[in-house]
Amino acid sequence: MKILFIKRNIAFWEPLGIMYLSGALRKGGHETGFLFSTRKDFLDRVREFRPDVLAYSVTTGSHAYYLSLNREIKRQLPELRMISVMGGPHPTYFPEIVEEDGMDAVCMGEGEEAFVEFCDRLRDGRDPAATLNFWVKTAKGVVRNELRPLNHELDALPFPDRETVYAGAPHLAQDSHKSFFPNRGCPYSCTYCFNHALKKMYSGRGPWLRTHSVDYMIRQIREVKERYPLELCAFSSDIFTLDPEWVQEFRDKFPREIGLPFWVNIRANHVDDRIARLLAEAGCRAAYIGVESGVERIRNGILKRSMKRETILTACRALRENGIRIATQAIIGLPGETFDDALETCRMSSECRADFGWSSLFQPYPRTELWKYARDNGFFEDGADIPQTFYAVSKLKFRDRREKLMIENLHKLFALGVEYPGLLRVMPLLCSLPIESLYKLLYQFAYGYALQWRIFRQPYGPAEFLKVSLTRYLTKEVH
Repeated sequence: MKILFIKRNIAFWEPLGIMYLSGALRKGGHETGFLFSTRKDFLDRVREFRPDVLAYSVTTGSHAYYLSLNREIKRQLPELRMISVMGGPHPTYFPEIVEEDGMDAVCMGEGEEAFVEFCDRLRDGRDPAATLNFWVKTAKGVVRNELRPLNHELDALPFPDRETVYAGAPHLAQDSHKSFFPNRGCPYSCTYCFNHALKKMYSGRGPWLRTHSVDYMIRQIREVKERYPLELCAFSSDIFTLDPEWVQEFRDKFPREIGLPFWVNIRANHVDDRIARLLAEAGCRAAYIGVESGVERIRNGILKRSMKRETILTACRALRENGIRIATQAIIGLPGETFDDALETCRMSSECRADFGWSSLFQPYPRTELWKYARDNGFFEDGADIPQTFYAVSKLKFRDRREKLMIENLHKLFALGVEYPGLLRVMPLLCSLPIESLYKLLYQFAYGYALQWRIFRQPYGPAEFLKVSLTRYLTKEVH
């Protein structure tokens, strides 16, 4: 079978999920391709590839785009008689999207084994609607299958198929900053995240927390290093430091066998002096760490972070003392949050002495616990559209239009407030000015500069900096 993965232009961010799926399909004897839907010759490329299956990896907010795109492809190329499959976060939680016009099947949850079986059944003339993890539209209605057990042997998976994706996105191959995913699952249940729902869906279907061996990760990274430019590794799984003994083994092997700098996502309660030292000795250049809110009643009451202020500050201190750059992560515009609350989050990020203070605007993604809280407490109208990004505007109701403007402007000025805490005294005035477009532009370049020069420490020339700032940091979809 020929499977074509289609993605809207993702600028500089690698679609690791698609890479894992493509690797599994190729190992199973199928042919895969990858295309950006924004190419001028997109339809010609689809016609040339002649896929049996169109595959989309979709997040909430972008689903309407892909449904429309899929209908247009089928309208323009009826002779190809393609089957459309949607996977990723949105159809996992909203599998009923299969009922939309033009969509033939959806894959829920982890798809490596399921998608290969689905395509095997199509190839062999067996019923694809019997595939676990899949909801499939048939002449008699939608067949709704259960989830299969989780794959607890991650090392049995083939390496992510970069070759196919890079063929469709050569700029990703040339970028020296590449992503890797050492573990799956998160033990926490923050209310703004789908993780709690996913854990419930997979309850009784195998261990939720799973980790590739250090040796597997080193083999994978070595292969990438030998074939493509690679100067900085991004370990983008939820919490890199879940297992201290794994981190110890990684420190023992990675510097000797790979010897490249890297950055990680971590959680403050998984960082102490020993972990910070091991990360530094392994070559860790930077760490993303969640502050989320500087207000206790919001951070631990509404968001359920179970995180003391001192825990966050102590973790940041340990990282900093070991020479690791810090990028704090926060959410503002939360339900029930005032401008003063959001300003306190900025202040706390500054107290962490972050090298970059990142923030997002809260979006009430349906079926998360925080979406329900926002809806039930009158902060959000059920059924309102969800933006495709958390960088632009808020969809919540605030006390008045002025407070909404101030919080949206604070999002654009957040990093400056973290960097220069003296600005916090005049931030209410700055945020009340109706010059959103100017603040958005300032945000773009401050974001690009801080990450490339201070966090990743990959300095570019002026032309490359402009390109990166205008693509990587504002045009990516929500992941």
